[in-house]
Amino acid sequence: AEDSRGTQLHRALRKATKLSESTRCKRKGSSCRRTSYDCCTGSCRNGKCG
Repeated sequence: AEDSRGTQLHRALRKATKLSESTRCKRKGSSCRRTSYDCCTGSCRNGKCG
């Protein structure tokens, strides 16, 4: 049950970020906000894309 819930959440996230992804995503080391999911890698740690 946990797995399917996780993938559903992930899918929803990807849907929500598709627009910003298609315009431009930030590279590794770029400053980012965890809430905006704007990194190419998808991971934002300590204010930087990982």
